Amino acid sequence: ELDGLDWEACRREARGSRYLLCAHALSGKCAPELCPEELNRLGDAANHFAKALRANGDLDIVYRLLSVRCQLALGKWHDAAEECQRLLRGARSQFNLPPDYVGAFFPALYSLLLETCSSAGETEKAIVACQEWSEEFPEQLGIHERLSQLYQSTGEILKAHEHLQKEVDLNPKRGDDPLVSSAIAFGSCFREMETKLSEL
Repeated sequence: ELDGLDWEACRREARGSRYLLCAHALSGKCAPELCPEELNRLGDAANHFAKALRANGDLDIVYRLLSVRCQLALGKWHDAAEECQRLLRGARSQFNLPPDYVGAFFPALYSLLLETCSSAGETEKAIVACQEWSEEFPEQLGIHERLSQLYQSTGEILKAHEHLQKEVDLNPKRGDDPLVSSAIAFGSCFREMETKLSEL
């Protein structure tokens, strides 16, 4: 999982190393296959991380993210989602990252939270996380479309339409996609039909 990292460079630049390790832990790249022995070692690492977190809730952010990485590789989606939530609800100062990296780091953490919640079958938690993401980064593209997809999966067509329209308002180019424009047209018809039915 951590092959390819320049550990010597990490030691030379402590602040940069924090960002490098955090960014790697948040990346979507996982080892494609792990043999039983590797899974056992990873399981041991996850257990040690869990013990350390229980003993010290203020454990350095790097170790907490590496713990999440272990849980992801082991398919422990619920545990990974819970730790992502704890990280996002903590003070931003705990990350001690260069200001230029904040705009990329936290959206990546929100995105990871959404993926872990969805993989764990916790759609409602994914929706809440996506709403919080949109509140913290209101101008970021793609959030409302993901929220629209989540609402669509729960059968909430009106909310799905509302957020897809918000996405197109933020990023008009998405409206050029035939699938997106068709979905918006369908949502508008559905909304009109619901309005008329409520007036009967």
